[in-house]
Amino acid sequence: MIAGALWLPHSLKLHGAAGFGFRIPTYLDLYYKDPATIGNPNLKPESAWNFEAGVDWFPRDNLAWTTTVFHSHQRNTIDYTRASVADPWQASNLPGLHFSGVETALDWRLGHSQQLKASWTLLVGAQDALHGLQSEYVFNYPTNNGRIEWTWTSSHGVLIDSRLGVVQRFHADPYPVWDSSVARARGRIRPYLQMTNLSNTGYEEIVGVRMPGRSLVGGVELSLSPKAHEHSAP
Repeated sequence: MIAGALWLPHSLKLHGAAGFGFRIPTYLDLYYKDPATIGNPNLKPESAWNFEAGVDWFPRDNLAWTTTVFHSHQRNTIDYTRASVADPWQASNLPGLHFSGVETALDWRLGHSQQLKASWTLLVGAQDALHGLQSEYVFNYPTNNGRIEWTWTSSHGVLIDSRLGVVQRFHADPYPVWDSSVARARGRIRPYLQMTNLSNTGYEEIVGVRMPGRSLVGGVELSLSPKAHEHSAP
């Protein structure tokens, strides 16, 4: 991998990278077999050339903005495909996949107690590579992925974090996922509460695997250190 950066006037920084990687098929990819999944002993290693370039801007000490464009040229990508829902998934190599996209992010510190982060990613793939087949992994990617996060820390060490993401996957409708947490970030006794998928959204990151719905996890962390320093929430 080769990477570089160049600082310009007006708090601008250019950056870029290029790299090559590969992955050999696993034993499961090659030989595993059950009624729903069939391995393929003839799989070839997958490889990819990856390129990216972007700009970072720091107009103030408390504000940063970055934008990056990227491209991935993949060969013999290992995936599981099938012709219909009645067929088992078959391990196979997909030829000549191309993915291009852009991602941008904003990081804004609102005084000493608050921080706001926002990001968005657009991804476009070579959508004709499957020739009508269904994909278990490769073509379940998010075409649009937006996220906003707000963090607040009180003078008494209470940390509140709230994150909202909206994802649109290939050939699917967008869906929101809202997570939040509250914790005491200092002291010997540090209670916390983590709340995930508060929107109770039903969604799948892998085809056929439904993600958990609304859930709450709480607890108390006890620090035995002589000096209970402030730290991030669990």
